[in-house]
Amino acid sequence: MPHNIDMDLLRAFAAVADTGGFSRAASLLGRTQSAVSMQIKRLEDMLGQPLLDRSGKSVLPTAQGECLMGYARRILDLNDQAWQALTKQELEGTVRLGCPDDYAAAYLPSVLSSFAVTHPRVRVQVHGVSSVTLIDMVARNELDLAIATRIPDREPGEFLLKDRLVWVVAPGSDVLSREPVPLSLGRPTCIFRALALPLLEEAGVRWQIAYESQSANGMQSAVEAGLATMLLLRSTVPAHLKAITHAPGLPLLPELDMALFRAPGASNEVTRRLSDHILTQMRGLGANLMRSEAA
Repeated sequence: MPHNIDMDLLRAFAAVADTGGFSRAASLLGRTQSAVSMQIKRLEDMLGQPLLDRSGKSVLPTAQGECLMGYARRILDLNDQAWQALTKQELEGTVRLGCPDDYAAAYLPSVLSSFAVTHPRVRVQVHGVSSVTLIDMVARNELDLAIATRIPDREPGEFLLKDRLVWVVAPGSDVLSREPVPLSLGRPTCIFRALALPLLEEAGVRWQIAYESQSANGMQSAVEAGLATMLLLRSTVPAHLKAITHAPGLPLLPELDMALFRAPGASNEVTRRLSDHILTQMRGLGANLMRSEAA
């Protein structure tokens, strides 16, 4: 005998898992917090499994919940695509999306091109500044969504992927062995800069900021010329440059979380569709990164 999972229950579960809380999920779904809580209880009772861990500051999926999330996203996405195809209702509107330049170059081509296939009439405005600035812009409702690095003691956003920060050099360059080490960095608000400089100091490494730019492209020019090293997440390093994880005398750089941030007032259908698409696409990429690192 077939067993059917209510689509509304799956959508409520996905919203809570993505936002990390019942109140934010309720706002996203246009329901009361108690109604969303009851939907999750019904789903857990139906499946006979605890799907969410409510013991921490944020509500997180359990192991069973993580398993369900993979199916839930595909089911909800297929449901939405079927509805759109059969009703001929093409979604229209504009989404203001923030993303640092280095992330945009690495991730947005595949994310936006696949989104455009099913939503050709949605216009996406991309704003490229630092993660700190983007998170502030989202909080002020100046952006609908932002893909950014998680910042300590700030809104955590919805987890996308984890990746390691690396030193980036031009092939054949000796910049990492120079003294002082020439750095090409972002402005003081750049989280990569704020993390790396104290680590260099602790390791007793002499360094100098040789080049400074507010854009990744500006920093990259000095690296391509063999004049300095810059910092990037490993998955965002351009193919023509070299990523160095372990360099003699230099500290090992940390792993960082990338997250999706939503504006408090961004609850329209256009924004929800793009945010769901970003979560699915980039979490899939994150899973591939973990597999390649373990191999």
